[in-house]
Amino acid sequence: MAHFTTKMIQVYGKFDSFAAEKHDKGTAEALHQGVALTRDLYKASFERFGVQPIKVEIGDPFVAARHIKAGTVERADLPTNSVAEVLQPGWILDPDSPKPVVLQKTEVRVAEHGPPAP
Repeated sequence: MAHFTTKMIQVYGKFDSFAAEKHDKGTAEALHQGVALTRDLYKASFERFGVQPIKVEIGDPFVAARHIKAGTVERADLPTNSVAEVLQPGWILDPDSPKPVVLQKTEVRVAEHGPPAP
C-alpha cells in the first residue's frame, strides 16, 4: 500500500505543478481546469484512504524523520535549524495511528545564524 501510494503522490505532484502554473485563455485554460479537477480528485481519494499532507509551518524545528534538508537560508528572525521555506510538500499514511508511515518527506530549507532553538 505504501509503495503504491508513494507512486500516486508523484503523479499528484505533477498535476499540482501544472495546476499552479498560469495559462492563457482558451484551450489552455480548459486543459488547466481539467488538470486542477483531476488533482482535486486525487487529493480527495488520498484523504479517504488516510493519506494526508505533512503539516509544516515556518519556524517549526527541522525533524529528519519528516523533512529533507534542501539547503539553508540566513534568517535572524527564526531559530537555527528550523524550517525557513517549504519547497515540496510531504505526505504521511495514517498519521493518527500508532505507526504512521512517511510516504514522502517534506523538502525544506532551514534557517541558520538565528537565535538558538529553545
